[in-house]
Amino acid sequence: MPFAEIDGIRTRYDVVGNGPPVLMYAPGGFNARLEQWTDLGIYKRIGLLD
Repeated sequence: MPFAEIDGIRTRYDVVGNGPPVLMYAPGGFNARLEQWTDLGIYKRIGLLD
């Protein structure tokens, strides 16, 4: 999984599909993880990463 480091903050990111980039803030606050985009409520229903 690729990472970007800016001002000493290391952030994991993922590239899915094609087209212009979209910045999506992870749901869950301190429990945020990429998998929640496909596991949780509304995110699962609308299939953002399918």
